Amino acid sequence: MINFCFHKFGKVENGYQYCQKCGIAVAAPKINCNHKWEFAYEQGVGTIFGNTYKRIMVYRCVHCGEIKREELK
Repeated sequence: MINFCFHKFGKVENGYQYCQKCGIAVAAPKINCNHKWEFAYEQGVGTIFGNTYKRIMVYRCVHCGEIKREELK
């Protein structure tokens, strides 16, 4: 049985919009956003015996969910 729904999407949460009737989630459309970046996590890339090591800071916009990465050396 297939359920049909005339979706009514609410506000963007965590980069997704949820239908207020059936709960299905879709990726939020890309819009011009005045990003407010929030720290998400830090990544480290390196080698055991080499001297190359990179730190990558990952940020996420609290409004649209877009992610950006900043490399620190």
